[in-house]
Amino acid sequence: MKKHLLPFLILVISVSLSGCNLPSPTTCTTGELVAPAQTSPAMWAVVGSLSPTLSWESTDSSVPYPYDSCFPSGYNVSLRLATSSFDIGGDNYGGYNRDWTPASPLAPGSEYHWGVNAFSPTGDGPYAGDRVFFTGPMCATGALLAPLLNNPGNGTIVNTVQPLLTWDYPNPCLPQGYRIDLSTDSSFADTSLSGGTGNPSTSWFPGSDLTNCTWYYWRVAPINGTTLGPFSITRNFMVNTGSCLYPLPDVFIPIEPLITIPPFLPEFIFDLNGNCRIGDSQLYPVRTSFLAGQAIPIIGRNEHGSWLYTGKDECFVSIAIGKFNGDPNLLPLIDSPPLPEPPPEATKKPTRVPPSYNSCSDYSTQDLCKQDPEGFGCYWGQNNVCVPLQ
Repeated sequence: MKKHLLPFLILVISVSLSGCNLPSPTTCTTGELVAPAQTSPAMWAVVGSLSPTLSWESTDSSVPYPYDSCFPSGYNVSLRLATSSFDIGGDNYGGYNRDWTPASPLAPGSEYHWGVNAFSPTGDGPYAGDRVFFTGPMCATGALLAPLLNNPGNGTIVNTVQPLLTWDYPNPCLPQGYRIDLSTDSSFADTSLSGGTGNPSTSWFPGSDLTNCTWYYWRVAPINGTTLGPFSITRNFMVNTGSCLYPLPDVFIPIEPLITIPPFLPEFIFDLNGNCRIGDSQLYPVRTSFLAGQAIPIIGRNEHGSWLYTGKDECFVSIAIGKFNGDPNLLPLIDSPPLPEPPPEATKKPTRVPPSYNSCSDYSTQDLCKQDPEGFGCYWGQNNVCVPLQ
């Protein structure tokens, strides 16, 4: 909370009602301050303006400031993007003012969290928040795009059975909600762990605890009404709260006394200089090359486990030219892209080379006449010239 060193403020309100003068309220002490009740925007609301007004009321009927008991010196307003810890809120001085508008327009198609607390010359009161709202506009149903996954990263280890999944939407607009597929099967045949946000929020927790020492696959798609947009790429992560030993390196040396051994991420080490191709065969172009002894992180495999996929360079390496420190069967399946089309030159018919001889008479020797390389049907005549068969 913000701390305020302000001069003691004394405001006097004179209210005349039916000839009676009500007592003038005083400035609240810190102990008299209560948490405000946030009134607008409502929780999960989508606001139509990029300069929305945030408003609140008192929550304690025994302290109905600012009218007859006491009033605060002002209010602290906290406002931040859901994806940021930077506070763009401000102060609202004067206990009568219970609304606030940001000085600069907010970002479109974004999620914001806000809260508020009263303060007095002696300190801050209890904080109310965080309430969530979204800035429009809404996305057109026919133009929904695949979300961009953030966390957990692909092939990473999470140390909780309730991981927070987060993603971004690539356009400055809001889908009405998102579908989240979560499964131990990369084909997502089992949908028992899947769910949805029900609003434009770009974060989600599983509905139940996940299983320790288990790999999970996840993807996200936007939803407008009953229309499901395109899914994101699929990522995988492993739940490991500290007791899992997968995958282990090729050589394992026990450590005494017994301690928790951190997990090792899948890694491929080149025994030979080798290429990393955009697909799982030598028919695909080379994306990059590695030297013998280099190690690269591995996040997937092809159908047979004979080619391994590295997410860093987005390419495949043949398992035959190095060592892998894990079990390829536990890696997610990554499909190769379609083979590239051959260049136009490769599809052209070869150009016919003009013949070296146009008739039998062009064969100047008896041997050449007998060979008849052009197939004219020739023989060596009595006049020592090559002539066609009659």
